[in-house]
Amino acid sequence: MLHYGNVPNRDRAWAGPAPITSPRRTLVDCAKDQVSPDLLRQAAQQALRRGLVTKPDLHDVEVALEPFGGLDHADQAKRRAQAVRAKGKSVPRFAVRRVQGRVRSLGKLDRDIVDAVREVRRDRAR
Repeated sequence: MLHYGNVPNRDRAWAGPAPITSPRRTLVDCAKDQVSPDLLRQAAQQALRRGLVTKPDLHDVEVALEPFGGLDHADQAKRRAQAVRAKGKSVPRFAVRRVQGRVRSLGKLDRDIVDAVREVRRDRAR
């Protein structure tokens, strides 16, 4: 995508002869432009995993994703399922359906969500 604007030097880099914005600036701009929450979350998580940005760099992204489960949406679901299992209980069936429905609606799946669903299915089969 091509956008025009005044970009400070700290947010600018060069790719050959073309000026580009830094990963941090790109993610913040996407958050401000209301890019799809699933795409924004995926891009932010990839940038974090690759070491291109730090968590404090993504404050605006976290604020934009808050109504949609936050930046660590998959991690939260996995932690909730683990907490329920740690108490010796099984994850309620409606929660499994909700997670499975959410997984189907995402398109390209985040590995953590898939793993959480598999763990829940294994627990239910026992």
